[in-house]
Amino acid sequence: MPARRPQLVVTQDAEALAEAAARRLLDRIAETPGRAAICLTGGSTPEPLYRLLATNPYRSRIPWERTHWFMGDDRFVPPEDHLSNMGMVRRLFLDSVEAPRANVHGMPTTEGSPEIAARRYEAELKRFYGRDRLDPARPLFDVVLMGVGPDGHTASLFPHGPTRSTASPGSWRRGGSVSWRSTRSVSATAASLPTARC
Repeated sequence: MPARRPQLVVTQDAEALAEAAARRLLDRIAETPGRAAICLTGGSTPEPLYRLLATNPYRSRIPWERTHWFMGDDRFVPPEDHLSNMGMVRRLFLDSVEAPRANVHGMPTTEGSPEIAARRYEAELKRFYGRDRLDPARPLFDVVLMGVGPDGHTASLFPHGPTRSTASPGSWRRGGSVSWRSTRSVSATAASLPTARC
């Protein structure tokens, strides 16, 4: 499926934004043949969307057996920690729906160090993708949800941050410290996130 042109969507309020995002997400999943790979985001912005996806009619329209859920980044804390992005997604959405455990690909945020966790997550992404290198003609994700923090960061990738110095060319992930409350994190890289279909 060819990439779509960027589109600016303006909604009345946060509730309307969540509804528009849920409809668009379901449309993209429906248009994707075979398995669908969805890269989720953390922070407070997507919380209304995740709550909505856990309710009908949205949850009944998701083909759970063929939809896979990933994180664009996560803080290096256990999933039960209130700072965990995957913990938030599970509490608001994934734990209350029919998502097979094997289809939920959280970052291993309790594995020794962010660097070790990043290597393990990269290996998981490569297994899912079926190749060691990203092909621009074959996106890793079908949908990437992203937000932008007040300081301009997205997916723990900060303006003028260490992304390029700590991630080798073609790398799929990065582990290290970020400035958000001095919390260490694991993140997909600027090289892997833009490979999404939309």
